[in-house]
Amino acid sequence: MLESSNEHISKIKKRPLGAELDAVVRDPMPGCEESINDVLVAALVELCKVKPVGLDAVRWLGEWLLNNNPNKPLVIEPDE
Repeated sequence: MLESSNEHISKIKKRPLGAELDAVVRDPMPGCEESINDVLVAALVELCKVKPVGLDAVRWLGEWLLNNNPNKPLVIEPDE
């Protein structure tokens, strides 16, 4: 089992439906000013500019989402 120190991640996953799902997509993510919808729109706009074809489009989108994740953990390297 994977665990996280992020307080916004619960161990029990509840699947949102209906209005709750709409709120998850449209409301800002916890600890962030952007919503999932905002991030996906930005990703798809950039994808359209680059215009990769076939599976390259899927790879490109996945890499973009990883590189532009607004909830990306901050790693602080210790001083030597």
